[in-house]
Amino acid sequence: MIKQSTARMIIDSAMTIISLMLLGGNYFFPWTGVHEILGVSLFVLWGIHVALNRRWYGSLLKGSYRPIRIMQSTVNCGILVCALFLMISGVMLSQHVFVFLGIDFGANFSRIAHLLASHWYFLFMSLHIGLHVQTIAMKEQNGTTRSSARLKSIALYVLLVLEERTGTSSFNPELSGPRATHFNGSLCKPFPLSKNTHISMF
Repeated sequence: MIKQSTARMIIDSAMTIISLMLLGGNYFFPWTGVHEILGVSLFVLWGIHVALNRRWYGSLLKGSYRPIRIMQSTVNCGILVCALFLMISGVMLSQHVFVFLGIDFGANFSRIAHLLASHWYFLFMSLHIGLHVQTIAMKEQNGTTRSSARLKSIALYVLLVLEERTGTSSFNPELSGPRATHFNGSLCKPFPLSKNTHISMF
């Protein structure tokens, strides 16, 4: 039977990978249905993630708040709010999975909300990983050699830097301009992301 800590690690890793794939829009998969299916998968994983961490949410109104706890709570709640906006706007913009709902209103608002929420989502995610990377590194060091543990720690910090670069680059006018134009037009074309952006995503 899989331990809860192992299950959390698997789910968190899957959520990160799917999130990065979703950031690419239709760059990786020309058919927009794939983007929607991945979005639904992320929604399901989010539900499981919240269920596994329900005690943390239940403790938000308990205890004292020191600076580190304030930051952690702000980041975690920020990710959750962005995820909710992404899911709701994604359903409203759906052209395949949720087309049976017949939603034909709020398209302009949904496009803007989806765009802004995706940028903030990755910025908050980079901070979230940064706040937990040391804990993850310490766990990885148990039962491993010093050189192996050091390599794993370096890999985790590299992942953090790339994740942060992806989030902050979303606010670059040179990148956000074309994306905004794209969202005002068709949703069926790939995002005009630069090669360096896609490299940083992985």
